[in-house]
Amino acid sequence: MGSFQLWAGRSRRKKNINISKNSLSSSILEMQDEHLESDLDSKFVSSELVSIKRLDKLNDYDFSKYENLFLKIDTQGYEDKVLNGSKNILEKINGLQIEMSIYSMYKKQILFKEMFDIVENLGFELWDIERTFVNKKTGKILQIDCIFFKN
Repeated sequence: MGSFQLWAGRSRRKKNINISKNSLSSSILEMQDEHLESDLDSKFVSSELVSIKRLDKLNDYDFSKYENLFLKIDTQGYEDKVLNGSKNILEKINGLQIEMSIYSMYKKQILFKEMFDIVENLGFELWDIERTFVNKKTGKILQIDCIFFKN
C-alpha cells in the first residue's frame, strides 16, 4: 500500500501557509478567534511559501495497479478548494475522508452542512464520523472527520 502527500487546491500557484505551533492547525487561511481560544498551541508562529497543485494533474497517472483508492483531505479550511481541483480524478476514488468544521475555525471556509452536501452530490455516502478537534475548556465539538464511500 502506497501513499503520497502534496498541497492541493483548485488552481496551480504559490501561496503562503501559516505554520502553527502545534503544526496540526497550519493553514493557508487565517485562523478565527474561537480556534485559538480552544487551543493556544494552534497559534501561528511563522509562514512558508508552498506550491499548490490541482489533484486533477494526476488524471493521467496509471492508477490501475491499485484496487481501491482512498483520498484523505485535511487542509484546515481549504477542503472545498481541494475538491474543486480534484473533480477529474474523483471518479477513480472509492473512499474519502474529509475534515469538516462545525463552527468556523478559519476565515472564508465552508462549514459542515454545505461541505456535506457537496460531497454527497459528488456521489459519496457517509459511513462514519470521528471527533477531531474539541474545545479543551468546554468540550464543544468544533471539527469532525467524515468518512464516505461511493454509492
